[in-house]
Amino acid sequence: MANKFVIIKDLQKKFKKDSVIIREGEHGTTMYYILEGEVGVYKNEKFLAKLKRGDLFGEMALISPAPRTASVIALSDVVLLEINKKTFDVATSELSPWVLSLIKALVERLKRMDAIATHKQITILDFYDFLKIVGKYFRNRIPIEFVYDIYKNVYTISKDEVDEFISELLKEKKVALGYNTIEVIS
Repeated sequence: MANKFVIIKDLQKKFKKDSVIIREGEHGTTMYYILEGEVGVYKNEKFLAKLKRGDLFGEMALISPAPRTASVIALSDVVLLEINKKTFDVATSELSPWVLSLIKALVERLKRMDAIATHKQITILDFYDFLKIVGKYFRNRIPIEFVYDIYKNVYTISKDEVDEFISELLKEKKVALGYNTIEVIS
């Protein structure tokens, strides 16, 4: 147990309030887990979210070599656990290969959707494609709150806009609603 504590202590990074931790567009190879404090997530200088103790950010850099999709700035003094690719690989080495494939597929899909959203070109087809891919991992019962959260936090699309996409797909009989879920109709 002492070894784990020493390792965690060695991975800690401290940032002062207003420090830029991650800069949008730069390449990164680390993710961060918040031990103390709060950070803000910004895309194109627009505030997206506030993260606090127990949240993580920068995780896509461990899976995909694409540039960072947002900037993260310390809203207070923060203490973070910095996890690099090597540490991540060791930590995930015991996972089944399909779990790693799932993680990689979701990250790549999110990055593609982020690129589309950045250019204000999200279409109903993009949304439907997202549901089809994610549906495979949720046995086609995708929690509606998951969909809302992804589109709100990653693409800055409101719940009302997501509801418009869902309404259109319902009219086209491409999806059905279950209890707090959305299901793709094959």
